[in-house]
Amino acid sequence: MLGFFGGVALKWYFDQDPYYLRFTNKGTGDNNYYWSEGTGLEFFVAVVFAVIFLTQTSRQTALSKDPGFQSFIIAVSYGTLVAYSYSYTGGCLNPAYAFAQNFWDQVDDGDHQAFQFFGNYVSTEFCGALLGLLIHFLILIKAHDIVHPEENEIANAKE
Repeated sequence: MLGFFGGVALKWYFDQDPYYLRFTNKGTGDNNYYWSEGTGLEFFVAVVFAVIFLTQTSRQTALSKDPGFQSFIIAVSYGTLVAYSYSYTGGCLNPAYAFAQNFWDQVDDGDHQAFQFFGNYVSTEFCGALLGLLIHFLILIKAHDIVHPEENEIANAKE
């Protein structure tokens, strides 16, 4: 819930228009948007956020054992990635937020293009999160076990 209101506040802060979620138009026509740039950027940002989130919430790979510091790192990375992706995609990293914004755009204005970008906001986030999950489990945890074998031995001894 807090993330939703934070996203709405960031969207309002950036363009004073919290209820429109659009890819950037190239300015050369009505339907000439930065599709590939926006899709690639959303995918990249989703992968980075998933890796940061999983790294900070894992017992093995977290930077600190303090949950407040972990939450701070996750929040700062989320805000930074939203600001980074804002120029092409409107800064949406949450499929539920994208659905809500597009739904109310359709209800309020009757805009026939309200859900034009919704598929991108959903598919890129889920695919990026899956790739981030694979990176976390196949690379980061194995690398941590190689670099810190003594922690792995202690965990195995407790079992």
